[in-house]
Formats: sequence, C-alpha cells, structure tokens
Amino acid sequence: MHLADVKTSQTWTAAASPHVVGQSINVLGNSTLTIEPCATVLLDPAATIAVGTFGSSPADRSAVVALGTQAQPITFGPHGSSPWGSLYLNNDATATLSWVTFTGGGDVARHGASLILESGNATTTLLPMARVNDVTVTKSNGLGVWMGTFAAFADGSANLTLTGNGTAADPYPIEVELRAAQTLPSGTYTGNRTDEIWVESHGYVTTSAALRDHGVPYRMDEQYSARYEIAAATVGAPAPVLTIDPGVTLRFAALNLLHIGFNDSAHPLPAQGNPASLVALGTAAKPIVFTSASSTPAPGDWQGLLFQGSTTPATQLDHVRIEYAGATAGFIGFGCPVDSKDDASIAIQPWAPATSFLTNSAIVHGREHGVLCGWDAPVSTDFKATNTFDVGGCAETMYKDGTSNQVCPAACR
Repeated sequence: MHLADVKTSQTWTAAASPHVVGQSINVLGNSTLTIEPCATVLLDPAATIAVGTFGSSPADRSAVVALGTQAQPITFGPHGSSPWGSLYLNNDATATLSWVTFTGGGDVARHGASLILESGNATTTLLPMARVNDVTVTKSNGLGVWMGTFAAFADGSANLTLTGNGTAADPYPIEVELRAAQTLPSGTYTGNRTDEIWVESHGYVTTSAALRDHGVPYRMDEQYSARYEIAAATVGAPAPVLTIDPGVTLRFAALNLLHIGFNDSAHPLPAQGNPASLVALGTAAKPIVFTSASSTPAPGDWQGLLFQGSTTPATQLDHVRIEYAGATAGFIGFGCPVDSKDDASIAIQPWAPATSFLTNSAIVHGREHGVLCGWDAPVSTDFKATNTFDVGGCAETMYKDGTSNQVCPAACR
C-alpha cells in the first residue's frame, strides 16, 4: 500500500504488483517514479498521483517513467468499483509513457480526466509535458485527457488511443488549447460518448498553430470569451499562421467566432496592426468545413470568420465550406449599407485584401451576408468568381466609396 509522497526516486516493480495507492500522493523534489513493465497500479476512489508542484519556483522537474512493452504493458486502474483520480502533471513535471493503459479514472477537478497536463507556471511557449507511445485512456468518468494553457505533448508521441470515455457533462475524449492542438499524437479518438476534440483558446494565440486531421471533428466551444483569436503579440510583429489540414471539420458552439488579426483605434493603419494568417487548403475530395455544433443547425448559430487588420498575403481558403454562420457580430458601419449590422459568414475590416483569398468554396445557410467588404475605397477584389453562396443577405456586400461622406453605391456587389 502506497500512502506516502515520493520525495526521492524509486521504482515500483512488476514483482510487487499490484501497487495499491490508498490516497492521493505527490512525486516531489525533482524525483522520478519509475514503473516497471508488466506492473499494475490500482488507486483508491478519487486518489491521484500528482507529479511536481503547482506554481513551484524554482522548477520542480519530477517525473514519471512508465515504459511497458506490447508483451508487458503497464496498467493504471481502480482499486474497487469507484473511479480513481488521475495522473496529474504540474508545471515542469514530465511523464514518459509507453504501452500504458489508464482505465476507470476521473478527476473531478478537471472534467473527469484520467491524464492531466497542468502547465501552471508562467510561460509564453508550449511546454512539452508528456511523451506518449501506444498509450490508451479508457472508461474515464468524463474526458480522457485534459490539457491546460500551453501544455503540450512532446515530440515523438504517437499511437494515442482515447476510447470509451465521456459523460453527459463531459462527453469528449480530450480538451486541448488551440495553440497546442498541433502536438496531438496520431492515434484513435473514436468510441467515446461524443467523438470530437474539444478546443479552448484562453486568450490571444500569438504563435503559429495547426489543426490536423485526426478523423474526428474539432469542437470549437470557447467558454470564456466565445472567441478564438490569433494575432501577432505586438504591433508589427511577424504574423502567426493558423493552418488547417484537408478533411478537417470545425464545429462551432453558439455565437463563437474565429478572429484572425487585430487592430484598434490607436493603431489605425495596416502596418500598425497585429497581423495573422489563416491557411485552410482543402481539396475537392477532402474539403475543410466550418459549421455549427448544434444538433439541429440553423442559420446564425455562430458568428463566422472575422479578418481584422491587414490580411496577410499568406491567407488562403480553398475548397472550404462555411455553414450556418452570421450570428450578430456586435459591430456596425464598416460595410454597406452604412447603417446596417455587419453580420456575415466572412467579415473583412477595415482594409481590403489585395486579392480574393477565398476560392472554390461554398458559403451556405448563412443568416446574413456571405462576405462583408468592410473597407472604404473601391477595390477590385472579387469573392464571387469561383465560389457559391446560399445566404440571407448579399453574397458579397459593396464597399464604401472612400469619400468623406462614406457613401455606399449599392448594398450588394
């Protein structure tokens, strides 16, 4: 029975299995807990193995190393019939896991997850906390894995299986922050209550990020601001790029928005903005879909895509489909008519892009306009040429004429 904290490095052997953890314990002081191949760890109800110290300074680089094999896997499971807690990594702590199965866990502090990566230390870069290979998380009392701000999987991670997880309150296999989604390992994310990867944002994303095709949709449900915002950290800094792979579907919760770039009244010129780029290059066979997360989707379920500030030349959307967008955006006067709300599936303001960055695509079931041209001078950019529209307003709105009267020659182009 393990009841005491691990303060010096130790090994839990296969011969002494099962290792019963009778209460929550900590791995502290830069120590390493090694678990041998073929070992079994059984945890009492709600018991957690916490590695490192939240908010510690100096850094506590404690670690768990559990390297099983296909013939001799390692198992973390319940001691009894009730869920145990989690393997909980704090700050600078790490885990190296191979051929490990987590079954029957569920930490109530983090949406019922069995594996938790909590990067509580102040950081502005991704923190690779876990290297996983051939790891399975199943039968969690909620999410399989929960990842905090800047928490990431380490390079070389592969073959992560998340299956059989989820409850009505927390039905997804994993929660990850947008900036760390590119570190999600290859593997299997199906067989859960809801097979969607839940993506949060937690403020402006100022570094490049990517959404890869893992065979299930991304659930875009930012619960603090309802916005996914990507922009350079400072005025004039290099533009971060959000890249979305062919075949990816993004399902947006009510009123959520994908916001690319930023500017404000203190920095009114394109060169003074905080730029960003969106690169979403689908194919005819594998289009990229931006849609509603509702089980009964309707026009205006979510806001859409907002390109604000100077749209960078790198921005390109090809073979994409944008559905059920156009919810009230909360701003007015950038587009035509000047007294109308600027609600659109794609809104561009306040500067015109040099070329149309939308090609071979469809905007359908939009509540209001397809593309809002929210700039103040005649520009020949044409968003209609290779695209199709089924929206409640203009396929493409007219821009204002650039005079001091800000006249709209017409409502639609």
